[in-house]
Amino acid sequence: MFTCITKHGFFLTFDNGIVMSTQFGPGSYSNGECVNGDWQAELCEVAFFDSRNNWMSKTIYSFAGLGELNDDVIPRVNMSTWLQLIDAAKRYTFVERESDA
Repeated sequence: MFTCITKHGFFLTFDNGIVMSTQFGPGSYSNGECVNGDWQAELCEVAFFDSRNNWMSKTIYSFAGLGELNDDVIPRVNMSTWLQLIDAAKRYTFVERESDA
């Protein structure tokens, strides 16, 4: 279960710079509902960014072994998949490109 008090989601920032957005309020790809003023859901929307705000969702989704993703947002994610995505995000290592050196 995903639960949030008065807001519609949260971000997690990992040591490697990956930011995970988890959303389950109005306008998200979730089944969120407001119960007694708090938002909760069985399914949430997830997206990933790097420290420069570049999309990383497709990369992390694939790195987690979940196949290909055709969008920058991962819709209707259950708890088990959400935990897989967290594990992949925290294990992900950036490959330095010549343009970054």
